[in-house]
Amino acid sequence: MESNYLPTTKKDLETWMKEHCYNFNGYSINGNAIFEGYGIDNTEGIFNWYFTKRGQITNLQSFQSENEIVAYAYNLIKADK
Repeated sequence: MESNYLPTTKKDLETWMKEHCYNFNGYSINGNAIFEGYGIDNTEGIFNWYFTKRGQITNLQSFQSENEIVAYAYNLIKADK
C-alpha cells in the first residue's frame, strides 16, 4: 500500500510526514515557520517549492496546482534520508 501512496494536498503531506517521523525543522509544508530548509508557498495561485537560508528565499520550482507541488515535494522528502 505504501509504495502506491501519493498525497494530494499539503495537509495530506503533513500528515504523512508526521506518521513517518520526518523532522519539520527543515520543511515548511503547511505554514510552519523554519529558519533554513525547503517549503511550499502559494503566491497568487502559483505554488512554489523554495529554499530559505538566513532569511533569503529562493524559488526552485513552480507549479500550477497544489496536487502537482505536493507530488513533487513528496518524492523529494521521501528520498531524504
